[in-house]
Amino acid sequence: MKIRCAAVTLLAASLVGCAAPRGTIGALLAKDASGRVTIREAPKGLAAEQAGLLAGDEILFIDGVAVADLTDAQLRQLLSGDAGDPVKLTVTRGPRVLRLTLHRTPAQRLRVAPPQPSTGSAAQAPENRREFGD
Repeated sequence: MKIRCAAVTLLAASLVGCAAPRGTIGALLAKDASGRVTIREAPKGLAAEQAGLLAGDEILFIDGVAVADLTDAQLRQLLSGDAGDPVKLTVTRGPRVLRLTLHRTPAQRLRVAPPQPSTGSAAQAPENRREFGD
């Protein structure tokens, strides 16, 4: 019995070391008071930039799930997973609707720069917008 338990413990410990690294789409996102989620920045070399996402693109769906009513934690959960795994996004860019499949890149700490003032009529006051990286 002791030998069997030791073998199971050893197997479990070795499997933990084999887990894929945590991955994300690698973008800084902003969510306004109405629930709109937009790309604030797509840093070079990460999944969002590799897929062609641009600042200002609005995310409508993540793997078929509408994002407008999701919490920040739910958004992070949908966007993160194992590095290399796919995630499907439906985004708008101006009048165009784009459907993209990104492959998550290993998570990195992103340095967040202060938001730039927007000149469009849809500009949101900073207190009405939450920003987070994924």
